[in-house]
Parts: sequence; structure tokens; C-alpha cells
Amino acid sequence: MAERLHITADRNGTVEQLLARQPGLSRRQISRLKFLPAGLLVNGIPARSVTPVKPGDDVSLWLHESSHRHPVPYRILFEDALLLVVDKPAGLVVHPSPGHEQDSMQSVLEAALGHPLYLKGRLDKDTSGILVFGKASWVPSLTKTKKRYLALCHGQVQPQVICTPLKLQDRTMVPSLDGKSALTYVTPVRSIPGGTLVSVKIEHGRMHQIRAHMASAGHPLLQDPLYGSSCESGASATEGRAMLHCAAVTLRHPVTGDRLDLAARLPDDFLALCGVSSP
Repeated sequence: MAERLHITADRNGTVEQLLARQPGLSRRQISRLKFLPAGLLVNGIPARSVTPVKPGDDVSLWLHESSHRHPVPYRILFEDALLLVVDKPAGLVVHPSPGHEQDSMQSVLEAALGHPLYLKGRLDKDTSGILVFGKASWVPSLTKTKKRYLALCHGQVQPQVICTPLKLQDRTMVPSLDGKSALTYVTPVRSIPGGTLVSVKIEHGRMHQIRAHMASAGHPLLQDPLYGSSCESGASATEGRAMLHCAAVTLRHPVTGDRLDLAARLPDDFLALCGVSSP
């Protein structure tokens, strides 16, 4: 079936004027629609770019065929004609890479949906939580996306802002005066056995930023095999996965401009280390 994107007119004008105000829609994309059967509809009726619209009118755009050849094997948090947002389990490679050409999350999703996807963010293999894909190559970068992570850290963590520059050294990021700027805001949520559940927001988004910054502050993530060797108590630094979860994302839809507030529940391994039973 055809996937359509719906936009509600907010003022008097024409279809072309309405679409020209939508962030992410190019002139080329708008022009293409008039050559497609039912490419433009106003209140369900075929329309042209010069068709007048008034506040409240529903203008819909044909984008592509949606096949969904197979069920998507991950929890879908949001989906429309342009975006697919899923809850990523820990332990999955996000995009195809040597040795993971077929079993990456992107490859599995593309096989299920029947069309290419375009990654609009990234998560490490062992990080769980919210991951955003675009369904069309022209979907712009989501530069104003705000993310909130939850992490389980060793020790009793205090509220803090970590601004240590980070530099790649071998396989890890290390504090360095000649490194790249990185800013991490840490807020304790609750004490857990052997550590603290913290809420984290970051700027810059460097590789392993949260893991490296928390380790540099003396509070490495539980079970972190790269940055947790200084742990003295609690879970083993080499057991399981680094306990990091992208729990909430706020973004603006790339075309309609609507605000999307998305949340991913804590996975079972997080709940177990917090001493909470799965729902």
C-alpha cells in the first residue's frame, strides 16, 4: 500500500505555498509529486500545486510503497511515511559492517520493510534504546535531536558536569588536553546495589563519551569491559554489557515540524541490576 504523509494547513494559500514552508521538503521533491498518481491530495481529493487550501485542510503526499514484507522484530516506538523509530536491544550491531552484512539491525529492518533505511543517529553495539531511521534518502539530518540516557555506575554518584576533552587512543577514548571537546551532564536518579542509576545528557556526542567521562570521574559503568577495570565492587567489569540505555529522545519531524517525545522502557538486565522485577 502507499504511504502518505499528512500535513494540516495553518493558513490560507496554495498547496505549493504550504509545502514550501515545511522543513525538509525540497523543490525537487514537491515537483516530483505532481507526476505521481494521487501524489497530492487535499481532504482526500486529487489536487495540484495551485489548489487553494485553508486552515484545517488535510494535505497528504504520496511518498513510496510500504510493503512490510515481514513483521519488524523490534519494538516500534514511532513510524510514519518518513521515519521509523525502534527500541534497540543490547548486543546488536546497528549498520552493516565486515562480518555483520546480514545480521545488523539496519539489514534486518530493511529486509522486513522492503526498502532502504537511512540511519539518523548511532548507538554502540552494547547500548540499548532509541534509534531513529529515515525512510527516504532526502530526509534531512535531525540536528536538533535531544537525547537522555540512563546508566548504571559504580559508587555513589553526585550531580556533576564533566567537560574533559577526549582523545582516541587505541580502542578507547581517554582524557587529553589536546582532545575534542565533550560535555556530559549527570544527575543521580536512585541508589542501587553497588552503585547509582544516573540520568545523562550530552553535547558533542563523541565516541564512548558517557563511558569515558564516567570512568574519568571514578564511576565507570557497571560491567563495562573497556572502561570498568578500576571497579572495586559490584558487578564484574567483564560480565555482560556496559549498562547504558538511550531512554528518551525529543526531535522535530523533518517535514511537519511536529515535536515527537519518544521513550524506551528499561530492559530486563537494567531492572535486574536495579533490584526491580520485570513488569
